[in-house]
Amino acid sequence: WVDADLIFLDMGLRLEKVAADYAHAHIMISAEHAGSSTLINSGSILAKNSIWAREFLSQWWVHTDRRLFSDQEAFDLLYKSDQVPDVLQKIAILPPDALNSDPPAMTQQKPYNQVLHLMGEQTGFRIKAFKTAFEELCKFQQSNASFESPTRDGNGKQKKKRTLSPQLSLTQKNLLRWTLSEYRMEAISRIRKYKEGLEEASIYWGLKESRALSNAVHHLAHALENTPDNAPTKREDSLTATNLRKEVFELLRK
Repeated sequence: WVDADLIFLDMGLRLEKVAADYAHAHIMISAEHAGSSTLINSGSILAKNSIWAREFLSQWWVHTDRRLFSDQEAFDLLYKSDQVPDVLQKIAILPPDALNSDPPAMTQQKPYNQVLHLMGEQTGFRIKAFKTAFEELCKFQQSNASFESPTRDGNGKQKKKRTLSPQLSLTQKNLLRWTLSEYRMEAISRIRKYKEGLEEASIYWGLKESRALSNAVHHLAHALENTPDNAPTKREDSLTATNLRKEVFELLRK
């Protein structure tokens, strides 16, 4: 299982090797990032086709009222209960970035990470990232389609195959750069819209709109705070991040 906002960055990743490394486990799943309230992140799940795994997944599906608990909270409740035999031995909880991401990827992603999970990101940012990755794969496939037999250039030298860019170009550096550009537009737009709504008594901003505003500004401010130390705008970026947080705090209080 993988969420729709998760992509594999390493085409050499072998899930069978992951399973072999945890031969005792019937279900392998990455831990949630530090500071989270749940044990695991369900963005990717590697499950063996066993009776035990199928029974656990079935119990997980119906264990709680999903109107009150998320899937990850339901997992925790079932995992810590005494309803499933051998649960500690049959489930392997892997490091956060083993089959998942340790968010936010724009600051936490390492060059060796094989998976990218854009959890909690806005749609425009996801489109930018995944479009880049898919275009990289298409260019690789198209350029190497004629390499079934050796080919030579105009000078008679054998052409070299095109190689995939590291992490399909979804590197930490690029993710940070795209966060600054995509969320800057998002934050400015939402702040303006929120202010206009507050000026009109007929408009009431609910929890959904407030969360969207808070999320956009949080991502942008965090990216600004993590620009490289040698960047000429480092001091200005940090100040901008602080002012953005203050501005939105005051807006949400109204």
